[in-house]
Amino acid sequence: MLLATWEGGLDAYGALLGGTVGVLFAARRAKRSPWRWLDIAAPGAALGQAIARWGNWINQEQYGLPTSASWGLYIQPELRLPGYEAFERFQPLFAYESAWNLLVCLALLALAWRCRDRCVPGLIAGIYFISYATIRFLLEFLRLDRPMLAGLPVAQVVSLGIILTWAGVIWLFRCCKRQWIAHSPTGYRAMCAKGCACASRNHPHLRQKAKVSQTRHLVMKPVKRLTRRGLSGIMPVKAVDESIPLLFFDDCQ
Repeated sequence: MLLATWEGGLDAYGALLGGTVGVLFAARRAKRSPWRWLDIAAPGAALGQAIARWGNWINQEQYGLPTSASWGLYIQPELRLPGYEAFERFQPLFAYESAWNLLVCLALLALAWRCRDRCVPGLIAGIYFISYATIRFLLEFLRLDRPMLAGLPVAQVVSLGIILTWAGVIWLFRCCKRQWIAHSPTGYRAMCAKGCACASRNHPHLRQKAKVSQTRHLVMKPVKRLTRRGLSGIMPVKAVDESIPLLFFDDCQ
C-alpha cells in the first residue's frame, strides 16, 4: 500500500508522491517554476529507479509467474509464495522494470537536449510518470502478490489515475502554449526563431508587423528617391576654408 509504512515501506508510488511534493515545495520557496524543476528531476528519478530495482534481486522479491526461460530468477524455497513451492524459476519483474526505466532515462535526456527550447513545462516529467505508470500497469498482470482494494489491484488503479492525470496536464499546457503563441509577440518571435509552422501569415502579430512595414515603406520611398537623385549629382564645392570640403546636392543649389 502507498502509505502503509508499518508494513515495510511506502512502495514506489509512495516514494514518487513524496518526492513530487518535496520538489513542488522547494520550487515554491525558491520562487521558480515547479514544472521546470519536475522536468529536471525526471531523468534522475528514472535512473534511480533503474538502479534501486536490483535491491529486489538481493532480497529475492518482486518476481512474477513461474517460467522455464533461461533468464528466469531462481528463488530459494523458503522465500517462495504459498502454492508455488514446487517451482524454482520465476519471471524477474524487477529486471524488466529496471531495463524500462533505464531506456526512459536515456529517452528523456535525448528529448530534453534536442527539444530544450520547444518543450512545454511539465512535458518531460509527464512522459516519465506516464511511462512508469504504463510499465507498472502491465507488470501487475504477471505479479503474484498483488495488493487488492475492493477487488481491484491497487497498483493498476493508481497507474490508470496517473496516466489520465498527466495526459490531461500535458494537453492543458499545450493548449496554453498555443494560445500564448497565437496572441503574444514574444511567443511569435520565439517560434519564428525555430522556423515553426505556427509563424504563418494569419498570425496577428505578423499582420501588425506587415502594416508597420508597409507604412514605413510608404514614408521612406520618397526619401530614398530623393537621396538617389541627389547622390548622382554630388560634387565638391570650394569652401571658404579649403581644409574643410563641403558637399552639396545639385538639386538644392
